[in-house]
Amino acid sequence: MRSLTAVFLMLFTLAACAGPRHDAPTAGALRILLTNDDGYDSPGIVAMRDALEGAGHRVTVVAPRENRSGSSSSSTTAGTLDLVEQRPGVWSVSGTPADAVRVGLDVVWEGAGPDLVVSGANFGQNIGPSTLQSGTVGAALTAMGRGYPAIAISVGINPSEVRSDPRFASTLTAFDDAGRFLVSVVGALSAARGANGALLPEHTVLNINYPAREASEVTGVAWARIGRGSHFDFGYERAGPDRVRIVFAGGESGETIEGADTTLFDAGNVTMTLLDGDLIAPPDETQRVREPLRGVNP
Repeated sequence: MRSLTAVFLMLFTLAACAGPRHDAPTAGALRILLTNDDGYDSPGIVAMRDALEGAGHRVTVVAPRENRSGSSSSSTTAGTLDLVEQRPGVWSVSGTPADAVRVGLDVVWEGAGPDLVVSGANFGQNIGPSTLQSGTVGAALTAMGRGYPAIAISVGINPSEVRSDPRFASTLTAFDDAGRFLVSVVGALSAARGANGALLPEHTVLNINYPAREASEVTGVAWARIGRGSHFDFGYERAGPDRVRIVFAGGESGETIEGADTTLFDAGNVTMTLLDGDLIAPPDETQRVREPLRGVNP
């Protein structure tokens, strides 16, 4: 299995060679399960399918029937789900993004299994705390848990358009460029995989965030840490005796971590973060918590 360092070096080479046009060719055709959390017919997933199929990949879409943003990795645990082939190669599932991935792997692919699972492109960046709230990332993590290499890709929302332009014109424009960038990434990973055929290290997800900019205005490609600041959040306020109202809040991220995805994304970069599915703290931090708990007994 290749090390994380090898993956970083390979993708940094991609960033240096591809440039802002992101037009590197795909090295070989892959079988790809494509999903998202915005719905099977959303603009982002359509753009990714067009880009991947245009590069010669075999793409099967299995995605939620309707928008299920913010679902994280939640799953339906009982009953039945509707599975409808909306058109050849495009299936909708009446469940969460995680449901869609599981249904895609267990039913649509009938155990054969794809070479890669791609989730997105999401309508809005998944950086900072929103990374773990994201249904887009949750779908990719679900695929990772099943042993499949997975990429989550999201296209940013320009904060100035949140209230002034409900169509998010900048995001819609960037979807095609993000699709071309995704093709470059998939091509580079395919070309660099070792003898075991692994596209990514075991138990990892590649999280990509593309800014809502023209390709010529993208600053570069930056590897980033998950930040702690947040541009967009939701609060709650009382709306009656038995009801609360969801209130949207947005503004400066207030980031405090050096090299965070929030800061690098704000600077116009495509950010890439390799997520570790083990969800375990570094050894030194674990030891720091173990010490005061050493004397705790059942």
